[in-house]
Order: sequence, then C-alpha cells, then structure tokens
Amino acid sequence: MKEIMLLDLSSAVKDRRARISRMNRERSNLYGYIYSKISPENEQEVKKHRNFSTFSKEVDPLELWKAVSENHPSSVTTGNATVLRESAFSEYAKIRQGPLESLADFKIKFDMKYKSYID
Repeated sequence: MKEIMLLDLSSAVKDRRARISRMNRERSNLYGYIYSKISPENEQEVKKHRNFSTFSKEVDPLELWKAVSENHPSSVTTGNATVLRESAFSEYAKIRQGPLESLADFKIKFDMKYKSYID
C-alpha cells in the first residue's frame, strides 16, 4: 500500500514538473498573444505601469495581464445606471453557444452575462 502511494506521489510530482516546464516554455508566446490584443491607447497606459520595466524584461504574462486589467477602460466607469443596464441586457440577449463551445464553458459565460445584467 505504501509503495502505491509513493508511486502516485512520484507520478504527481513528475506531472507537476512537466506542466511547470511547459508553462515556462510557453510564457513568451502567451505574453506576445496578450500584448498583440492590446489597443494602442491601452498599450500606452500599460507602458506607464509602475512595474512595466520589470515584467517586460521577464516576459511575465501574469503581470502583463494584471497591468492590462488595471488600466483597461470599462463601461462601469460611466456611472450611468441606464447605460450600464442597457449594455448588460444587450450582451445578455446576444449570448449564444458557439459550435465548438462546450456546455460547461457556455454556462460559465452565460452566468457571467446574467450576473452582469441582474446586478
């Protein structure tokens, strides 16, 4: 029994190391993908971020995402409840499951749009 547990643990550690290694290899790809989706206006804001020099040198996609999330303009900043409600309803009304989208993924998307509409 003890040997089986040790083998399971060894296998889990080996799998974790492989996932971490893969994640480290694909860091720059993810960083590049996120950066390619940033609008020119938001790119200027990200470059002004206090940690930009650090995460751009390290090519850290998590820190880039945090900077984008902090600076990304949101419709919530308008403060106009009617505009926000209309926008949320419009997004909720347009939601459809994609042909290659799993039901679980669609449910997550649906729940987020519904919560946005209700709140």
